[in-house]
Amino acid sequence: MLKGASLGMRVDRGRLNNTRLLLTVNASGASSFGSRHRPLTCPVAETQNVSTLKMKGLALDMGFELWTSPVTGYRRRGTRANEFRALFEKGLTVSAIYEPLRCCKPSDLGTHVREELERLEFDVVGVRDPDSGSVIGWVPRDLLKEDECSNSMESVPPGHLVSDSTPLMDLLEVLASREWAFVVAGHGITGIVTRADLLKPPVRALLFGLLSLLEIHLTYWVGKRFPDDSWTEKLSDARLELAKGLQAQRVDRNEEITLLDCLQLCDKRDLVVDDDELRERLGLGSKREAERFLSRAQKLRDRVAHAQEDIVGDGGWQRLADTIQFLEQFLMASDREVEVEAQRGQAPNLPAAF
Repeated sequence: MLKGASLGMRVDRGRLNNTRLLLTVNASGASSFGSRHRPLTCPVAETQNVSTLKMKGLALDMGFELWTSPVTGYRRRGTRANEFRALFEKGLTVSAIYEPLRCCKPSDLGTHVREELERLEFDVVGVRDPDSGSVIGWVPRDLLKEDECSNSMESVPPGHLVSDSTPLMDLLEVLASREWAFVVAGHGITGIVTRADLLKPPVRALLFGLLSLLEIHLTYWVGKRFPDDSWTEKLSDARLELAKGLQAQRVDRNEEITLLDCLQLCDKRDLVVDDDELRERLGLGSKREAERFLSRAQKLRDRVAHAQEDIVGDGGWQRLADTIQFLEQFLMASDREVEVEAQRGQAPNLPAAF
């Protein structure tokens, strides 16, 4: 087998005398590098059982099945939605974005503490026991008076506590209903996390990853539902010409790209929303419901991709949390169906190791 090539995956394209190359396998088991000028052929060593497959003109194209090898039916590692979530659960937690909690002593005068909070533009302050060093309560800035802070101190409600190991995905749900939460690390409260912290790069990276997966899945299902670019009949002339123009630009840059990959997210959204079979299969509900949530996801993608300071938009934090929850549910439902397609497409006569 050729080095750098694996069954079902396109070999990295390069330039050889400005000629675009594509490795294909024919039914006789020979491979050929086809070019626009002339073909180059070379033998392919047989591999266990795979050489018995009848691969008539099969292109080794990673884009053919992003998740699954079209030859073996093997589901590629790192393509499952639950693997994506596990990655972020382990790597992106509250510890990546929370800030230290500014604290005062119970005996400090409220007026002095309030002035300091106003200077820092903080809304709350922790109260730390001078002997144990533990945070024993907190005081809202607006409740600080001229007497000692201990007289205005409130206990920390359990609903306002999160662990520093809490995944950012779960933190989004927590901060949808409250503006901040205290962070527990080790044996006590050490920090605070607010909605402003959700605008930091780690959260944006999480959201961009989810939204990128959304578009990948929509692209897959449009191609699956409408083979041979039959979806072109459902687009307006203006939207189709826009896609063709983009494809022409990228071909001029010596990129090999399908017309489907040149569609905008809104086009893929509309193609999925308008198809009853796809909506039912992917658990998108009614046409109105699917359009509402996918449109919200698209607007969120635009805000995150363009690095806008406000990623929430007009709907507020609860709508953002609902959109993220919808994204997760959609991706899990879509992923299950991708798994079904992977099983259907599994090649026969392959050993269990595949």
